Amino acid sequence: MIAKTQHPLIDTSTWKETDKAYLAAFLDTDGCITIVVDSKRGVKSPYLGFTNAHEETINFVNCLIKKHVQKRLTVSGLTLYIINIYRTADVRAVLLALLPYIQGKKRQAALILSLCEKRIAGTKITLDDVRMVRHINALHNTNTTRQRKII
Repeated sequence: MIAKTQHPLIDTSTWKETDKAYLAAFLDTDGCITIVVDSKRGVKSPYLGFTNAHEETINFVNCLIKKHVQKRLTVSGLTLYIINIYRTADVRAVLLALLPYIQGKKRQAALILSLCEKRIAGTKITLDDVRMVRHINALHNTNTTRQRKII
């Protein structure tokens, strides 16, 4: 359970509107908005991820987010740079700042934001919540694939 006094470690108050628009566009295209499930501990947490193959791009994102950047090597030998945000208060703060600018993943963002509020209030995220997030993620992926075929 999350304490009601949890404060975000990511300070979005210094972000310019152009920074928010850029991060929202990044999240819409190369980002991830979902719930991660730790099956061993039974914990379900809101999650934001920023992934890119260009170190300079992820470093710009990290100037705002200020989190550890992970490097991961793909099977094909490509290096990916990843910023993970697992802390509920931080996910909430980032989504609140970016929500006006998010376009393609607005439903996912709104749902995860509501689950952040639920978790901060002390209510556990249920399996039904997880199923709903996965359903919306699948719908988004289907719509994105359709749009790519049309273009």
